Parts: sequence; structure tokens; C-alpha cells
Amino acid sequence: MKFHLFVGALSLTLAAGLSQVHADETHDKNAEHPKADNTARNKGDADAGSLTPLDQSNDANDISLTSRVREALVDDDSLGTDAKNVKVITAGGVVTLRGPVASAAEHTKILEIVARVASAAKVQDQIEVKVP
Repeated sequence: MKFHLFVGALSLTLAAGLSQVHADETHDKNAEHPKADNTARNKGDADAGSLTPLDQSNDANDISLTSRVREALVDDDSLGTDAKNVKVITAGGVVTLRGPVASAAEHTKILEIVARVASAAKVQDQIEVKVP
């Protein structure tokens, strides 16, 4: 009986300690680094009237154009992760590009790819080049 009480008490003590360690790690991690997603930024963009992916048209031509642009960006091995993940929003035949890229060279490359894929479409360039 004493052994069971000891094991039970030990389990509760360890669980409480691990819970506190996890809480401390989570707090410290969040204090140093913001959330990995862009939820706050995207909400601010929507409030400012900027297009977001929710503004993507359901027109078959617009969907096809967005898909082809996205595929071309992802297939280009010279682009970094941020460049491959720029927002591509097409509505009414107008392709809007938004998001950060690492360099002016990536920015230029993206515009070249979009011009090749979406030759007749109008392009709204809202890409931001990160400043080191």
C-alpha cells in the first residue's frame, strides 16, 4: 500500500514539474519569436483593403492562371522558400503578387516567370524585398 502511494505521489510530482517546464518553454519561445504564421499581418492586410487569398476568383480561367503561376514558381529551383510562397491571387484576369522575398534578384525572377506564364494578364506587383 505504501509503495502504491509513493508511486502515485511521484507520478503527480513529475507530471506537475513537466507541465511547468513545458509552460516555461512555451512562454520563453513565444516571447522571443512571434507565431510562425502570418495571421496578424494577413488580418491587417485585409483591413487595409489589400487582396488576400480569400479574394481569389472562382472563375475557371482565373483559377487556372493562378495554378500555372504557382506551379512555375514552385518548380524554379533558383527561388527560395519565401519566393516560392508569395501570394498569387487572380481576379478578373489580374494577377496580384504579394509577400516577402529575400532579394531583388528573386523579385525580378518572379516577375519574369509570371510574365512568361500569364502573358496576357495584368500583374499587380506588391512583392516586398527584405532588407538585411
